[in-house]
Amino acid sequence: MLLCAIKKAQYLNIQRILNLLKLLKVENEHWRGTFDCNWLDKVLEEQVIDFEQRKISDMKIMFTEFVNIELIFHAKALKILMRAYGFLQEIDEKQDLEEFRNRISRFKAVCVAVIQSKLGLPNDQTQNFPERTQINRKCKLQTGYVTLGPESDELHTEDSDTNVNVYPMEKHHKSLFHKKPLVCK
Repeated sequence: MLLCAIKKAQYLNIQRILNLLKLLKVENEHWRGTFDCNWLDKVLEEQVIDFEQRKISDMKIMFTEFVNIELIFHAKALKILMRAYGFLQEIDEKQDLEEFRNRISRFKAVCVAVIQSKLGLPNDQTQNFPERTQINRKCKLQTGYVTLGPESDELHTEDSDTNVNVYPMEKHHKSLFHKKPLVCK
């Protein structure tokens, strides 16, 4: 029986050693897993931080370019608006209104003169409108042209359709009617 107890003790000793080896192996795997997990956690954290740093840097560059483009656009718009404001401030309302009234009165005078010449009535309207004798202009009405010369008070008509684009010879001043169009560069 003693022999049986010794064999049993040896068997238990071997089992205990095997269990101890298994325990050491499991502990070793646990520590290795913990180390790998910590290492992977650290690597992943570094990659996330690197990605976030690149993302912030790229966003900064992208938004800086966007803001620069917007600033350039608005600076050009402001420059154009400032020029337009300057042109608007140069308008002389009284002079433009007077020029408009003169153009209306000239048109009326030319129309009256044309109608009188076509109907064969006497031309005595130049006394009522002395400033209209200074006009050097051609105006088309139906098929004829009318010319009022600055030297004389006579009315000349011609029935030719050849001179369609004839412009008045007037003194230009800074007014709404003679502004150059705004050019964007």
